[in-house]
Amino acid sequence: MSLIYSLGAARVTAREDVSQYGWFDQQERPDDFLAKGESIWFMYQLLSFQPGLTVALTDRWALRAATSFSFDPRALGETTPYNDAAGLAFRYLQIGLARRF
Repeated sequence: MSLIYSLGAARVTAREDVSQYGWFDQQERPDDFLAKGESIWFMYQLLSFQPGLTVALTDRWALRAATSFSFDPRALGETTPYNDAAGLAFRYLQIGLARRF
């Protein structure tokens, strides 16, 4: 079982006028509104849980199979600066090969 925390900066440029709120019409612009061509930087983070199984094939080679669930920890206490669905990631099957030197 692995627990991985990732943190980084993300830059988003709007291809069209966008808002997190679908009901946005000709009202006052909400804070998360981006006009076409505008860009914004924000911190992006994910907390990943990765249960897996590793099998040593030889003394130098190993095979690993895993699955993972990742989410933005800020979603537990407040809203995220982007659509909530963008803060979730599922990986049903990851397969890796490792070599010891």
